[in-house]
Amino acid sequence: MCLETSTSELPEPSNLRKNDIEDCSHRGGCPEHWTTSPLWTHLKKAHAEVDLGVKAVVQQEEVENPSKRATQTFITDYAEDWHKQRSQKFETLLVKFIADANLSANVTEYQSFKALVRFNASDVKIPSRHELLGPILDREYQRAKDRTQSIFSGKPISITADSYTKGTHSLFAITAHLLTSDFRSVSEIIGIVPCAEIKHTAINLSSLVAENLKSLEISLSDVVGITRDGAANMAAMCDTLGVTSIHCFCHNLHLIVKSSLERCVKADELVKKAIDIVASFRRSPNEIRQQPLVGVVLAL
Repeated sequence: MCLETSTSELPEPSNLRKNDIEDCSHRGGCPEHWTTSPLWTHLKKAHAEVDLGVKAVVQQEEVENPSKRATQTFITDYAEDWHKQRSQKFETLLVKFIADANLSANVTEYQSFKALVRFNASDVKIPSRHELLGPILDREYQRAKDRTQSIFSGKPISITADSYTKGTHSLFAITAHLLTSDFRSVSEIIGIVPCAEIKHTAINLSSLVAENLKSLEISLSDVVGITRDGAANMAAMCDTLGVTSIHCFCHNLHLIVKSSLERCVKADELVKKAIDIVASFRRSPNEIRQQPLVGVVLAL
């Protein structure tokens, strides 16, 4: 069936499904292609929300382009496009859920997960882990990249850079900051780069920063300052980039407290006793069960 309407994006049909249209056609004995008037009559009775949406689009097009004839758009195609948009929205939410909960992509293949999704939306296609880690993740990455680029590209910004190392894992994180025209602070992580296989020299780290900014079309000349820790290689990195840097206040405060405690003999003795107590409870599970409060502290 078809309808004289615009190819513009139509409002979401809350109740219209492809099967609904086919069922209506079969039960009503309607021809394959309806003319405009009979179809609108049917929509008014069975799918009022779609009727209003289509009319709104047609009226808008007539106002904007009086001489342009509206083109035919099949209602079934309209329904399929809506289902595609709905599936992509589900995939976006699924990626965010897995990332927030730090889950494996295999969760999409659990029968219990599939049952939960189908209970709420039987028509949604559940992607496999290969689809999730392939084209879907690539699409979401591009969306996030475009969003970040639109926020920071072409604007004066500052960045915070620091590395994290644990065992054989090492990451270099870059966060961008800017102040909007209404004095609202905006901060976004713009890069987390694995760097376990490179030496953390000033040249190597400066290359990581420069490449990350370039990928987001952020000019190095727009970076007005870098907040860093007190490591010599980080200070040298900023000098290599030619950007003014400041030592992070929180790092300085931590060093002040640490240095003060090291000079306090009593505090040092208390720390040693606390370490011995923790070590004792770790060696004896029975003592942990007898002292539930200590068990909670150790768990934290």
